[in-house]
Formats: sequence, C-alpha cells, structure tokens
Amino acid sequence: QAQQAQQVQAQQAARQAEATAAMERERAGQRLLQAFAAAPNAGYNWRDSSTWQDGVIRIHMAHWELSEEHWTQWLQWMQNEWTRRSAEYTWAISTMDLSHNVLTPPAIEKICDFLDGKLVCHSFDFSNTSMCDQGLIRLVLHLASTGVTENLNISDNKDITFTGVSWLFTILSWHPLYPSLANNKQGRPVYSPLKVKMENLGFPTSELNTYLDSNEFKLLCTSVTVGSSFKSQFDGPNPKKHNVVFQLDVGTASESRRILNPYSMVKCSDQSMVAQTPRPFRTNLVVRKPTHQRLEPQVVFEDYDLMVITKPPWWHCTNCVHGPEVLRQVHDELDSPEHRKEEAEKLLLKPGTAALHDYIILRFGRDPILAGVMNKDMLWGLIHRLDTGTSGCLLVAKNQEAWEMAKKDCYTQRFVRDYVALVHGSVRLHCRGEYRNQLRGLISAAIDRTPYSWTRRVEVNPSGKGEASQTQYECLAEYQSASGFYYTLLHLRLLTGRTHQIRVHCEHIGLPLVGDHEYARGRPPFDSKVKYCQRPFLHKLRFVFPNRRGDPVSILLPLEDQPDLHEVLSQLRLVEVFDCPATAPATSGTSGGFVRDKARPSPY
Repeated sequence: QAQQAQQVQAQQAARQAEATAAMERERAGQRLLQAFAAAPNAGYNWRDSSTWQDGVIRIHMAHWELSEEHWTQWLQWMQNEWTRRSAEYTWAISTMDLSHNVLTPPAIEKICDFLDGKLVCHSFDFSNTSMCDQGLIRLVLHLASTGVTENLNISDNKDITFTGVSWLFTILSWHPLYPSLANNKQGRPVYSPLKVKMENLGFPTSELNTYLDSNEFKLLCTSVTVGSSFKSQFDGPNPKKHNVVFQLDVGTASESRRILNPYSMVKCSDQSMVAQTPRPFRTNLVVRKPTHQRLEPQVVFEDYDLMVITKPPWWHCTNCVHGPEVLRQVHDELDSPEHRKEEAEKLLLKPGTAALHDYIILRFGRDPILAGVMNKDMLWGLIHRLDTGTSGCLLVAKNQEAWEMAKKDCYTQRFVRDYVALVHGSVRLHCRGEYRNQLRGLISAAIDRTPYSWTRRVEVNPSGKGEASQTQYECLAEYQSASGFYYTLLHLRLLTGRTHQIRVHCEHIGLPLVGDHEYARGRPPFDSKVKYCQRPFLHKLRFVFPNRRGDPVSILLPLEDQPDLHEVLSQLRLVEVFDCPATAPATSGTSGGFVRDKARPSPY
C-alpha cells in the first residue's frame, strides 16, 4: 500500500509538472505574440500595418520589405486581431496595399488562405511585388471566390507572363458575380467591372492587344474594356447586368475600346451569334441510329497528354468491376475494330444506363498511348465525373504523368466549371431565407455524404456537419407555364466539387431542379401543361482546365446541343431576362440570357 501511495503521488507530481510546463509554454507563446505585435525581429510594429474602424480595415504596408517569415508573423497577428474584434463588427478590407514588397507564391498562398471565408477585400495593390504566374493564379482564384473586389493592381511584375494573365481572363470570364453591383456617387446602383491595372509585365503590350483581337480570345467567353473610359449605362432603380466583366488599364498609350465578345453569357443589343459545338477530333465508332438509347461520346479536344470527351445523358461514371474483363476482351476476343464497334453499339442500345468506362475501354483500350492509364486504379483515364443524367464534358488523361497532374489540379480546384440549370420556382417568390430576392449570390452549405450509401442522396445538414461546399449562381431568365407555375434559368459555378452539389444546393434554397426526382423537396405540384425532360435539367456549359504547360484550355458546349432540354424551354413563356439592355422587352425573342442568331427561330 505504501508503494502504491508513492506511485500515485509520483504520478500526481508528474501530471502537475506537465500542467505547469504547458501553462509556461502557453505564457511564452503569448509573450512571443505580444513581442511580434510590439516590436518583431526587424523592428516592425504590426499595429502600424492597418487601421480598424467601424467594420472597415485598411492595410497599408507598401515598402515594408518583409521576408516570408515576417509575412507569417503578420498574418498570425492579423488572425489574433480579427478574432479579438470579430464580436464588434463584420469586418471587410477596403484596401490592401502590399506594393513594393517581395511576395513569393507561398506568401501569397498564406495571405489568400487567411482571407478565404473570413474577410473580403475591395481593392488589392500587388504592384512591384515580384509576383509570378503561380501567385497571380492563386490570387485570382481568391477574387473569383468572393466576387466583390473592385480594383486589382499587378503592375511592375516582370515575372508575370501571358500564361498568368490568360488565367486571369479565363477565371473571371462568365463569372456569376461580375460585374459587381454597387452605388455610384449619386447613390444609384450601377454595375461596374473589375478594374485591373497591369502595366510593365513580363510581355509587351502589343502581344496583349494582338491576343484581344484574335479568335482565340473568343474561346474564353469573356468581354472586357481596354483603357479607362468605361462608363456603365445600366444604372438606375432596376439596373440590368451587362457583359463587361472586367476592365484593363495597360498604360496611358493603350487604345480605349470596348470588346464585346459574342460568346458572352449575357446579351448585348447589337450582338447576334450561333454557338457552335467544338469540331470532333476523332470520328465516331458507331453510325448514329434512331434506335440508340443515348448519344455516343465525342472527343472535342486532344493534345499529347489530355483529351476532353462529351458525356451525353444516361452514361454513368461508376468504376465498374467488370472493366478489367472488358479490357481483356479488347486485347483478345475483340481484337478487331469490327468487334469493338459491335460492343460499342450494344452500349448505345442498352436500356436504362450504360457504363462510360466500358465505352472508353472499347474505344481506347488498344491505343498504346493510353496504355499507362488503362486500369481500374487510374479510372481508365477519367479525371472526374458527372451524374448520370447530367450532360457536359469530361477530362481524360493519356498517360500516368498527365493523370497525376490533372488529379492534383482537380483536388486543388484549378478547374472552372460553369453549368446551366432550369429550376422550379422564382427567386423573388419561392427562395428560402437569405436567398429570397437575390438574383445572384453564393450558396455556402456543408454537404453531408453519410446517408448516400443507403439513400443515394446527400444532405445539407443544418448543424454544418459535412464537407464545406460552395456554389455561385446568377439568374439568367424567368419563365412561366400555361398553368401559372414559375421556372428560373440559372447559371452556376462550382467552387467545390462535392457529390450532387448543384442538385442538393438548389433544393436547399427552395428551387429544386426540373426533372430531378431525387432532390425534389419543395417542388410544386405536378405541372400538367409541361412535358418534363426525363433527367435533371442540368448541363455543363463550360469547362476550363490547365494543360501540361499550365496554360488554360477552355471548352464550350452550347445548350443548343441538348434537344430534350430545349424542348422543355419551348413550352414555357419567357417572363423576364436578367441581362441587358434594360430597354429590351421580354417578348422580343431574347433567349434567356443566351444570344441566338437573328435569322433562326428561338427555341425559347
């Protein structure tokens, strides 16, 4: 007993010593933070870096000449200061001037990680910071996630090449939240593009001007103003959204001009176009027949490392267990092109759904270039997936190095994914809570995948349980059926890529997708005057990804290629188009935000 008592005393003493040491470490950490705040190693006083007043933060750190270690210390101080003051206001940064410092990609990554989901900034000055393409892309991804920044200065950065600038164009184009809506000096609402100042970069201005005039620029699906003469004509009590997403200031000698790209998401009065499907890079395996239950996938882009294929509805992307057997047959029994075509036609004739992996194996299984990815572990080359009923395009890698690179880009959200969807209801009448009357915004709701294994549904958990998920949206047009039911055409951009994300987010805000039977909570009674499509009305309109060099590749698949979706829209009356110009009446034949050729009848 005496020995046991001694052991207990020794254990208690050890625990007490450990607790004392932990308290001392905590006090030492607090003293260190206080020392950083008052006088860090290089003599900086972090309190001089910013002012905090009435919910507005102003950061002025030009010419501070901070090292990467000092950026970490400053961000730690900012985190503590924001935590301490968060009960006072909902803070926002009006100006962040970090010019004339050295900002490495890791430093910019830390700054953006600190801002993400915590603070928005209306004006960035990153001029003369030794910023490179990698840092610029990370910064633009942050801007795209908030949609509130009004000014960006990246001048005097010789390490920024045209690759970085082209990513700026690509990410911000077709953005649901740009141009931003704010009050002008007279207090009237006005749509204003993001103003980007980019003088003295790592390429000549003449190269930029040549690019803006090229056909390649049109594939970005964007519209910009070059120079400093842009004035929004669409202000007033009910402003309409124009399609000038951002404005470039490339120097006083730059020509002042407005570039209205006919591939823009919204309409301008003097525009007309016919959206064209990308030309197939390879001929189809099978001749199209009326008895086919689904369309055959097509290759719409291909280089040495990557391919983009279309995914028509009723192809599923599940990694089937019989894939290895199909591959064995391709190398044995199905060694002739005729046999492979016969098996591919069976997939097109199969009722219900068919496995996309089987088609990929049949078509590319004997291609020696794709031999390195023709296995179950590498998903037969597929990088990502689409739901069975969703149409769009998918990325396929042709070798192991490209597969690993593209998978990393997918996980780090380097892809730009724009969708169009028709939903039940009106944003102004049927949206829930904070989304009511919001014609565009951010749906931020965690998705819980726990019940998926037995319900085939994911859920938005009110407690916040699940994976953080964000979807940006904007209303393109509002329709009404002969029965009086309302419908809304939405443009959506995924900031995260969760299972069934768009479908469950639309249900969450009270606007379930037309044709979606799994996520139909809140759907109005059956509309007898409308023949719905046999799948969710969801189409992946635009897909952007980096190639092996890091340059953006933009793929546009027009909605006009989906006849079943057009058939639904043709049964509805267009009530209002949320684009420009404000003078265009809803009955003028405009097509819900998509510009049509004037010589062709509109399916809307």
